[in-house]
Amino acid sequence: MQAPQLLLTSATRQAIAAMVSRGHGYRLSFDTIRLRKIPREHYRLVVPHGFVVHFDTGYYKPQWLCRHLSVQGPGKWPGKPEVRKLMHLAGFNETLEGVVSWADRTSDRHAVHVLEPISGDWSPMRND
Repeated sequence: MQAPQLLLTSATRQAIAAMVSRGHGYRLSFDTIRLRKIPREHYRLVVPHGFVVHFDTGYYKPQWLCRHLSVQGPGKWPGKPEVRKLMHLAGFNETLEGVVSWADRTSDRHAVHVLEPISGDWSPMRND
């Protein structure tokens, strides 16, 4: 049996655009992110065929506004092509190789996260 594929219909693309717009409209504070108190209903979308997509913007360090995308595969890790397509739809400027990315803390969720500063300034990530 073939693994489920990401299906990006026009309705799905519109729903993703609306989620991204909400993510930009509800910027998360540093404390909200640090304490993991994110109201998921504003930022989460299930797209065909079973992929769960989350998008937010927030201060991942004080004064460092970033866009964050997570992609959870349907019972499997999402592939690079799926993550790249969703990054593009979410307005990421860099490629997958040009952002910070990490796997979810629990392997049963099968989620990949990507983070990019909206300003393009990566200096807050440095330990100078």
